[in-house]
Amino acid sequence: MLHQFIEYEQALQRSELRTVRSVDGVIVLCEQGDLWITEDNGGDVLLQRGERHLLRAGRLAVIEALSDARLQLKALAPARGWLAQLRHKLGHAWPRTAKLPQADGCH
Repeated sequence: MLHQFIEYEQALQRSELRTVRSVDGVIVLCEQGDLWITEDNGGDVLLQRGERHLLRAGRLAVIEALSDARLQLKALAPARGWLAQLRHKLGHAWPRTAKLPQADGCH
């Protein structure tokens, strides 16, 4: 079953799979058991109880329960407006503060 960018909490039995598509970013929280996450970029992550992992925007992931587990998906707030969307896509590369050059004669 494919879940597209929704928040939910679910119990998974051992070896049960969930496929998740992250539109704006989703935090996967392992509340119980052990989870194995495989992202479409080839990265694998193992989560134990209390650990979390960020699925970045535009990613597809398969989550497998390595033991009986409970997971929670928390959607990140979508960016508003073109400037917020740009800032969201650039992430840490976006400067928090910037000094704009002043034109001659301006103070």
